[in-house]
Amino acid sequence: MGTLWHGGTIYTMKRENETIEAVYTEEENIIMTGSKEELEKRYADRIKHVENLEGAVLYPGFTDSHLHMIGLGETMLTMDLSTCETAEEMQELIAIKAGRLEAGEWLIGEGWNENKFPDRKIFHRQELDQLVPDNPMILTRVCRHAALANTQALQKASITKETPDPPGGMIVKDNEGIPTGYLLDQAADTVKEVMPPVTKEYLEKHLRLQ
Repeated sequence: MGTLWHGGTIYTMKRENETIEAVYTEEENIIMTGSKEELEKRYADRIKHVENLEGAVLYPGFTDSHLHMIGLGETMLTMDLSTCETAEEMQELIAIKAGRLEAGEWLIGEGWNENKFPDRKIFHRQELDQLVPDNPMILTRVCRHAALANTQALQKASITKETPDPPGGMIVKDNEGIPTGYLLDQAADTVKEVMPPVTKEYLEKHLRLQ
């Protein structure tokens, strides 16, 4: 016993943009495609259910190509620092993005690589605070094993002079033991854990970018 599908745009995926009028399936298998009249006659004694697509689109199946759709959407909304060839370029992008932030909104960036900079500069927390003083900020390095955070972000994560390094991570500190904002591995995750939780609106916003 099977189902006859019709009434919509049914793609075969055999050739580009090829469509058919109807398809007959049993369990998870496509038995035959063709016209609705043809399939009704041929499988009259086996059709248990007739599904009218009412103009919807039907595909024969999807192969998961392991696309990180949410991650892609996040990347499209996140400040891309991968193109920066100098520290000055990175600083300029941060300043521009900061000027567009709403109150309390996180500034999230990724992809920076100090090895591309002539001076190999790694920004200090105080420099980041001058660019983004009133919003929490985290900038993930291209390797994803390090990140830069400003004071607002460190405070939200309760990272202070007294905070010990977490297992599997390091809070880089200056000679006086004060965090510089440079966080390695699990230390960066400490900040990411205090970022706003994912909401339905967040997911929809990022998926619609695809």
